[in-house]
Amino acid sequence: MSATDAHPVGEGLAVLLVEDDGSIRSFLEGILQEKGFAVHSASDASAALRLVEESGCRVDLLVADMGLPRLSGANLAQQLRARDPRLPIILISGQPADPTDEAEGPSGPTVYLEKPFRPAQLLEAVMRLLRNRPDLTGKPEPGGP
Repeated sequence: MSATDAHPVGEGLAVLLVEDDGSIRSFLEGILQEKGFAVHSASDASAALRLVEESGCRVDLLVADMGLPRLSGANLAQQLRARDPRLPIILISGQPADPTDEAEGPSGPTVYLEKPFRPAQLLEAVMRLLRNRPDLTGKPEPGGP
């Protein structure tokens, strides 16, 4: 057993996963849970906001589909970022990223992934965002003290 197996990367961290396609949501849940994350799932932004507001679910990382019905993943991200300006966010979409999306997207640590993507790409994005949050991981930033 390697050191990574002994301490999964997501141990103690909570992900809010918001995806309207049930099969994609289940697939992403499995990937994240396998790495030790506690995953709170919702099929739309309204349900995600209820989880956060009414259930008090902790959110260390948001993974949201851009094309959610009614309230988009980017709008959800902006609302959650208003609560926590440093919240790491991964926005996923079946459409190619428009360079203006990043400029208009939620400010702060955000990664955009275009569907379809490989599990390794999702995990790479997660790790990239978490490297910049030693307060969440307990690990110092590379090049830090």
